[in-house]
Amino acid sequence: ALTVEPVFSHPEWGAMNRAILRSCGLWYAASLLPEHPAAARWRQMAEIIAADNLDRWEIEDASTYHPIWLLYTIWYLELRGQRRRIGSPVYRWYFDYFSRLIAPHGTIPDFGDGDWRSAWFNFVPCFEAAAAELREPHYRWAAARIFRSCSEGRTHERIHLAEVASLLTL
Repeated sequence: ALTVEPVFSHPEWGAMNRAILRSCGLWYAASLLPEHPAAARWRQMAEIIAADNLDRWEIEDASTYHPIWLLYTIWYLELRGQRRRIGSPVYRWYFDYFSRLIAPHGTIPDFGDGDWRSAWFNFVPCFEAAAAELREPHYRWAAARIFRSCSEGRTHERIHLAEVASLLTL
């Protein structure tokens, strides 16, 4: 509970990764501690912040921030039992956009203040969620292509495969 309260002093607004991260944290805390006196307040703030992100265009401008926003938007929708919403035109546009950005080397080139192959492990669960929900095989291909290109030993992050797998459970 103590880790949730600081969000109220700086909640972050708008369609961006930090805002949807706060929405996830607030909703998750309220779900885990439903009897807490502030749980209703946490849910309300989660909904208010998330409203800027759901079925709307986001404002991120770097390859490192897009997948964070998308991943946690999907997670928020799953927490709310609304995963089917990833089939909306807005999210489909993002899945198609990022799948078309996959370069011959197997990942999405960095742009903005992105760093070479620094966000690949966030794209994999996004594409897997899209493939499962929308039954689109090219999204599964995108997840597999990025994973094969960037998995352990091939990038500077040294992400363990178990960490990537844990993201797939969202």
